[in-house]
Amino acid sequence: MLQDAHIHIQDLKNSAFIDDFLNAASAQAIDRFFGCAITPADWPMVESLASRCHGLVPFFGIHPWFADMPTPGWENDLRALLEKYPGAGVGETGLDRTRKNIDMDVQKDIFRRHLVIAREFSRPFALHCVRAWPDTLALIKENAGGLAFCAHSFYGTPEILAEVLSLGGYASFSAKQLLKPDDILKPLVAATPVDRILIETDFPYQTKWTTSADYVSTLRLAYEVAAGIKGLKLQEFTEAVFKTGAVLSKFVPS
Repeated sequence: MLQDAHIHIQDLKNSAFIDDFLNAASAQAIDRFFGCAITPADWPMVESLASRCHGLVPFFGIHPWFADMPTPGWENDLRALLEKYPGAGVGETGLDRTRKNIDMDVQKDIFRRHLVIAREFSRPFALHCVRAWPDTLALIKENAGGLAFCAHSFYGTPEILAEVLSLGGYASFSAKQLLKPDDILKPLVAATPVDRILIETDFPYQTKWTTSADYVSTLRLAYEVAAGIKGLKLQEFTEAVFKTGAVLSKFVPS
C-alpha cells in the first residue's frame, strides 16, 4: 500500500503508456496518487484520469511557471471543478523566484486567487515554492492558514519546516532527493512527524524513466530510505504515510 503525493501522469501524453503505467502501479499496490495539473489546458485530462483511475486524486491549478498566461474565466472553471468533485484539491500553485521571466507580482496574484478559492471550498492545495518562502508563507497566513497543504519536494531550513507544519502543511519529500539524502535532507525527514510526511516522485520529472518498473522500484526505494531515517519498519512507515495521505485525498470519482 503505497502512495505518490505529487505526480503528473497527464504529461506522459501517450495514452498507451499511461495505461501501462497505471496497470503496473496497480499491480504493485501503489494505491493512491495526487495528480497535479499545471495549466487549465490539462485540467480535462487530469479530470479524465481521475475518473478512470480510482486511486488518482485530482488537483486543479496553475503552476507558477505559467502564471503569466491564465485563460479567461479560469477561476470560474476551477470553482466548477471543485463543485463537481468534492474531494479534489487546488494546485499545483505557488511561487518560484527562479522564473525571472514571470514577474513576482503576477505570480503572487495568481497564487493568492488559488488560496482564496481553496479557502472558499475548504480544499487542500499542492504547493510549489522555490526560493520564495517568506512571501509564500505570508500569503498562506493571510489567505489560507489552517488549510491542509502539500509542500511539494520540500527542501528548506528547519525553521521553514516548523512554520510549514504550524500552518497546516505536510512535507512531501522527493524520491530524487531521498535516493541521495544529504546532511540537509536527513534532519528534515527526521524532524517531520510521521503523520506529516508524504513521499513523491514528481513523475515523469526529476528522474529519468525508461519503464513503469523503473518508477515502481524508485518509489519503493524512496520509502525504504525515508523509513530508515525515521527509524521505522518499512511496513509501519508506509501504512502511516498512506493514512496521512487520506487527509488530502477524499476524492471519490462520480
